[in-house]
Formats: sequence, structure tokens, C-alpha cells
Amino acid sequence: MSRNLPDWIVDLSTPASIAGLGKKAANLAELAAAVEGARTPRGFALPGATLAPFIHGYRREISSILRSGLSSSRTHREIEALMAAAAPPLVDGLVELLDDRFDAGTLFAVRSSAHPVVGGVQIAEDSEEHSLAGQYSSFLRVPREHVPQAVARCCASLFNARSIEIFDVANDESYLDSTMTVLVQEMVEASVSGVMMTLDPIAAADGTNVLGIEAAYGACEAIVAGKTQGDLMLVDRASRAVVERQIGSKRWRVELPVYSGSDAGESLVPVPDSLRSVFALSPDEVAAIAELGLRIESHFGPPQDIEFVLDARRNVVITQARPITTLTKENSQ
Repeated sequence: MSRNLPDWIVDLSTPASIAGLGKKAANLAELAAAVEGARTPRGFALPGATLAPFIHGYRREISSILRSGLSSSRTHREIEALMAAAAPPLVDGLVELLDDRFDAGTLFAVRSSAHPVVGGVQIAEDSEEHSLAGQYSSFLRVPREHVPQAVARCCASLFNARSIEIFDVANDESYLDSTMTVLVQEMVEASVSGVMMTLDPIAAADGTNVLGIEAAYGACEAIVAGKTQGDLMLVDRASRAVVERQIGSKRWRVELPVYSGSDAGESLVPVPDSLRSVFALSPDEVAAIAELGLRIESHFGPPQDIEFVLDARRNVVITQARPITTLTKENSQ
């Protein structure tokens, strides 16, 4: 029988899990609880307050490394090695919880939701003001025994090369007050994945009120990282009619390795011509995804940048939703 959750962890499928989480985690929790038809991956979050003692316990060592004169990438490697060698103490309890709640052999996505402090002010990842998309680490297809190390590496990514450089971390003592929420979710093996802008920024700049969807086969990393050209669909936001469809090359899909503690590279696998020549999403799926996207926007307010996957049964699962930060205030109304 499944036991109750300990007080240092929150369920990402209940409204009670929203408070105290980073924006990424809070959005997913709120979606699962409040938006009709929105599926999100099952899982939990370790809030910033839970992981703060672990992160701040290395304050002196991290400060010394930041001031050592190493390159930003070498600095991150040193900090990551330090923190990954001793995962957060509470995470061992998380592994037991995962054993209790999920089938043997389940793989997990371990994802960051940061609370960086810059100039003494905490900023929110995936907020309207700060996207910070892709800035902090996530680890996919993680076996339960490697979850503790992946959590520690997410925490260490507060001090990755990009953050060190853009936030001038070595000269901002307050950045050491930053914390990290880490999401641990069941990995959804994607048959199709995509990105949806509930108000397409390029079209909006010309005064056109359409929603944009790009979709391809396999994991969403292929689209997000620009490794393949997905199909493009533009949907009129008022009538819900598809006003433009372009079939993408979909030459590659990304194949993700099982995480083993190191950064084994992903593989690009050729997509058969028979699949490349047809749209990855059916017309009914496009309509359902667009409708869901507009419900999500209606709930949160501003137009949304949404990542989604279709699982093996072609159920739509939302893996991320955040405000679009490239719209002008006039275009986002």
C-alpha cells in the first residue's frame, strides 16, 4: 500500500503542491489540478526549502571555487563534482518513495526549477519577466538508483557556465543564496512531441492572431535544439480553423540513452520516408492540442509557450508551460 508523502516533498498532481515551488514546478502542479483535460507526468517535487540546506552547506567551498580564477566551465565542473559526490540526505527517502509509487524499471525525468538570487533579489525561472529556458540542467531517462545524483547535479547547475557569466556570480555574493526546486517525474516516452505558442510571436508582430504548433517524431529535444524541422500548423485563435499547414522534413528523431551517471550523448536516428511524408499529428490531434493550449492560456492569463508529447497511446501530456517572453505588451493582449 502506498504511504503518505513526507513533509519535505510535494505531489505534482495536487493544488497543495503549488506554494513554495519554482515557477516551472508550480505551473505543472496547477495545470494538473485546475485545467480540464491537462495531463502532466506523474511525480513529485523537492522544493527549494527542502534542498536549500544541501546547497547552502557548500557555500564556503563554492565561494572559494568561484574566486579561484578558473574558467566558467571548469568552475561548474568543480562545483558539480563536489555536490554530486554527496547527494542530498533526504533523497534516499525519495528513492524508497519511487519504489513504493512506481513500477520496477520506471525511468524518470529529473528537472530543475530554479530560484536564482541576483543582486539580492530572487527572480523566478519561467516567469513573464525571466524565461531562463534551458539554462539549468535536466536529466532524462534516469533509473531510480541514479535519481539522487541527478538531483545533486540539478542543484549544482545553479553554478553552470552560463549562469556564472550572465549573472556575474563571482562578484555577487547574494547569488550564493539561490535555491533550486527539483522535479522527479515519470519519464514519458514520446511517439510525437512538439512546441506550441498559443499566440505565434512572428505572426503577432504582423497583427495576425494565430496559435502555432510545431511537431515531430520522438523526444522534444529534436525541435527545441533545432536538430530537425517539424511540421508547422497555424490555427486561428478565434475560429479554431487551421489556416496554414507546412509539412516539415522530420529527417531525424532524438534517441535518448538511459542515464548512467555520466553525460552519454543522445543519438540522431533517421526517420523512415514513409513517416516523413505525412504529418506527425492528425487533424483531430491538432484541434485537440490547440484547444488545450488555449484553455491553459485562459487559466494562466498571458499567451503560453507549451511543450507537449504524445505517449505510446497518443495521449497528450504537457511537460512544460510558461509565458511567452518575446511578445510586446500590445501583441499579448
